Amino acid sequence: MTILVAIDLSAVSASVINVVPELAKIEDVIHLLYVSEPNPEFVGFDIGPSSVNQQIDQEFKQQQRQLHKYAQTLEKQGYSVQIRQANGVIVNEIIDSAQKIDAKMIILGRHGHSAVYNVLVGSVAAAVLKHSPLPVVLVPQ
Repeated sequence: MTILVAIDLSAVSASVINVVPELAKIEDVIHLLYVSEPNPEFVGFDIGPSSVNQQIDQEFKQQQRQLHKYAQTLEKQGYSVQIRQANGVIVNEIIDSAQKIDAKMIILGRHGHSAVYNVLVGSVAAAVLKHSPLPVVLVPQ
């Protein structure tokens, strides 16, 4: 079975990784996904300033290191792990990625935001639950 594990590299990501062995079998393939939102300053065709490009490059490398660290945690337990990174609308990328890899389940973390926050800003977890055709497991922080 293929399982998509979407993490945001926040503190809840460790909790999500720790839950995977409770939900997945060793023979399952785990796709570890991190989605970054597009940078609105770079809409268009011009190349941004080199200092900003360097910062984005450093952030990308840091994200890669963190993803590999989480992947190694699961690989040490015997899982086959594929790392995926995407850039776009987070909810859409999670659902699209799950469909592209023919995942049977999505696992993601849930932040403990207040009801007011969720009404004003929204929740990725709630949107994935609402729009995903696949079973979704939410891991609390």
